[in-house]
Amino acid sequence: MKKKLAAAAAACTLAGAMAIGSTFAYLTDRQSATNTFTVGSVKIELKEPGFKEESAENIVPNQVIQKDPSINNTGENPALVFAKVVIPKQAVYTEEQAQSGDSSAAATRELFTFLDGDGNELWTDADSNGKWLLLEKDTTGKDSDTYLFGYSTEVAKGETTDTIFDKVRYLNVVEGQVEGSLAIPVEAYAIQADNIKDVTISENMSKETLKKVFDTYLKSRRTFTTAAATTTPASDGSSASGT
Repeated sequence: MKKKLAAAAAACTLAGAMAIGSTFAYLTDRQSATNTFTVGSVKIELKEPGFKEESAENIVPNQVIQKDPSINNTGENPALVFAKVVIPKQAVYTEEQAQSGDSSAAATRELFTFLDGDGNELWTDADSNGKWLLLEKDTTGKDSDTYLFGYSTEVAKGETTDTIFDKVRYLNVVEGQVEGSLAIPVEAYAIQADNIKDVTISENMSKETLKKVFDTYLKSRRTFTTAAATTTPASDGSSASGT
């Protein structure tokens, strides 16, 4: 019998922009246009139920924004699911450096930090958050770092994963350094869990097993599009900094 495989991809984006000379930004969330690739019956939906557009208006350094991606299996078959999250980075000077009198040069830093529901940092010193595992972090990008996550157990029909993270915190940068737009795209992937060659489905699959599945069956799937609009606010000319 031929092995039955299925793969799907979905995407949504948290996007925003910062105006030069201003201390605020506008972050917005829009469901992107999505194309999916399926063989068999695997369908997924990427959800962020806690995000409220009004809560992300005029963000300032050190502000926390609710952003809680999870993946719902809307298809007929159990699936293994994965997610990619891209965090923008830039050479910046922080408010902490300024207050301490640190005169060292600006360093390249990620502009957002992942947080759990209690405000604790995620994915910095640990490579797991419940059933989500950090499979890979690619820091070779010029303007962003890419995180690849895998869910350590199959997701049954109608089930939704735990959140990958619950919030993001904007870096406490000194005002006026960040130019152009910022975005935190999230891409979700799924493969039918039945009959994957050389893979034993269990409640606690390892990082190595999940990475092998992703690299073998999903890494080359580029069938989705991310088409979120970006809004740039007008500068008000103010010069406050986050605390």
